[in-house]
Amino acid sequence: TAGKEAIRKAVDAQLPPIVQFLGDGTKFASGSGNVTYVDFAYFEMFHAIKACAYDDLFEKYPVLKTYCESVRQLPKLKEYLDSADCVEAKQLFNNKIAKINATAGF
Repeated sequence: TAGKEAIRKAVDAQLPPIVQFLGDGTKFASGSGNVTYVDFAYFEMFHAIKACAYDDLFEKYPVLKTYCESVRQLPKLKEYLDSADCVEAKQLFNNKIAKINATAGF
């Protein structure tokens, strides 16, 4: 749809500096082994973009896939995302009638 294409265009215009900053995707946003709140914000943002408008985001930007996999492996986050109690993996981002909508499917 036109909305998704506009999102893809905006993502492609804005994402390259973030991808470059993340390097090979194996370090956290702080540039070290220390996780910060930015890592959780990026993790959620990248999955939202992928789910709502950019199905092949991780194929086009493999660094983001590596990065998200690294964040997802944080022990407590992994435990929660793998549990039956994880509502974020099943809930829609928007109201069910919204034109752009999806589940994150972590």
